[in-house]
Amino acid sequence: MTNFSSSKSRASPFRNRHGPQTGANHFAAVLTARTSELTTKENIMKSRRLNRISKTVLSGLVLIALLAFSSGSAFASTAADTTIRNTVAVNYDDTAGNAQPEVTASADVTVNLVAATPTLSEPVDQTTIQATAAIYSYTITSNANGPDTYDLSEFSLGETAGINSSSSLFSVASIDLGASTVAVNVTILANTPVDIVVPSDLDGTDNEVNGIAAGDTVIIGTDTFLVNSVTDNGGVGTSIINVTTITGAFTANAGDLINEQGIFDLTVTPGTVTDSTTDQTITVVINAQDTNAAAAVAADETITTVQVPNLSVDKEVSTDGGATFALTAVANPGDTLTYRITVTNAGTSDADSVLITDPTPQFTLYTAGTAKSATATGAGYGDATNTVLTDAADADGYDFNITTGDTSTYSVGTVTAGSSVLLFFQVTIN
Repeated sequence: MTNFSSSKSRASPFRNRHGPQTGANHFAAVLTARTSELTTKENIMKSRRLNRISKTVLSGLVLIALLAFSSGSAFASTAADTTIRNTVAVNYDDTAGNAQPEVTASADVTVNLVAATPTLSEPVDQTTIQATAAIYSYTITSNANGPDTYDLSEFSLGETAGINSSSSLFSVASIDLGASTVAVNVTILANTPVDIVVPSDLDGTDNEVNGIAAGDTVIIGTDTFLVNSVTDNGGVGTSIINVTTITGAFTANAGDLINEQGIFDLTVTPGTVTDSTTDQTITVVINAQDTNAAAAVAADETITTVQVPNLSVDKEVSTDGGATFALTAVANPGDTLTYRITVTNAGTSDADSVLITDPTPQFTLYTAGTAKSATATGAGYGDATNTVLTDAADADGYDFNITTGDTSTYSVGTVTAGSSVLLFFQVTIN
C-alpha cells in the first residue's frame, strides 16, 4: 500500500523559493524556469559556434588587411603574374554539437607588371677609318618585376662638317627580357648549381618562368648568374630556376629581383669624308624604351672617330749632287739636277696604295740607275741608309719608262700615319 503521508515534511520540487504556491502556479513557474535554462544553453552553444566562426572570418580579414598593407611596400619586388590566393575556412556544428563539413571561399589577385627603366651598358667609344663600320656591343638589363619588351631606336645622329651620310643600325629592333623574384632565401656558392624558388606565373606549359628560360643570363643584386634549367609549375604556388653564379658566392634573399640581361649590337657606318685634313666624328644617341611605360627610357651616347690619312707632297731640287735641297735653283746646261720628292702622312690613319708618278722634266734627260728611296725626313741623296731602286719593273716598286713613258713611277704601297717616304732621282739639263 502506498503511503501518501509522512511524519517528516519534504520540500516540494515545485516549491517556489520565494514562497509557497499552488500546484498550477508551481508547474507554470518550473516550466518557465526550465525553458529559460534550455534557451540559455542553446544561446551559449550558439555563442561558442559564432565565436569560432568570428575568429575564422576575423583571421581571414586580418590576413587580407596585412596583404593589402604590405602590397604597398612590396609590390615592386613581387613578380608580375604571381597569383596571390587568400582562402577563408568556416567550421561549425549543428544544434546537437555535431561537427559539420568545413566551407571555404577564395579570392585571387594577380600581380601587375611594374615597368621600369632598363640598365644600359656604356661601350667604350671607338676609332675607325673610312668605309669601315664600328660595332658597339651593348648589354641591357631589365629592372621590371616581370617579362617586358624594350624598343631600340636611334634618338639622334650627329656628324662633324667634314663627313656626311653616316648611318647606324641595330642588330634587333626590340628585345624581350624576363624577370621574377626570389621566394625563399638561398645561399649560392661559386660554380655550384643551386635551385632558386620563385613564384609561378600563369603559364605552366612554356618552360619559362616570367620569361626566364634555360640559357639566359640573369642578375640578382650585382651578381651575374647563368640559368641552367627551369621547372615551370604554373598557376598558384612556386617554380624553380636552377642557376650557377658567374661572379662568386652570393646570398639571395626573398623579395630580391631576378632580372634577365640581354645583348644587342649597334653598327655605326661612316659616310663620305669631304675633309681629310682632320679626323671626323659621328655621335649617336640611342634609346631603349620600355613598351609599357613611355617615361621608362634608358639612353647612351657613342662617339665614333673616323681617322683619315692626310698626305702632303713636297718637291725639291739640288744642284750640288743631293747634299742640299731647295724649292728653286739656278743651273747651267749639262748640269746634273737631283730631285727629292717627300710624301708625308700627317693624318691619324694609314694611306694605302700610294703611287708616286713624276714625268721627266722637259729639257732634261733621265739619268739611268739613279733612283733611291728613304724614310728619314730631310735625308740627303748620299745617305747610307737610303735604298737603291732599279729602273726595271720589279719588287722594289719603282720603274722608269715602263709603266708610263719617260716617267718615274714609284708604287709605295702604305704610308703609315705620321711617317714619310722619300724618292730621289737625277736628270741632266740638255
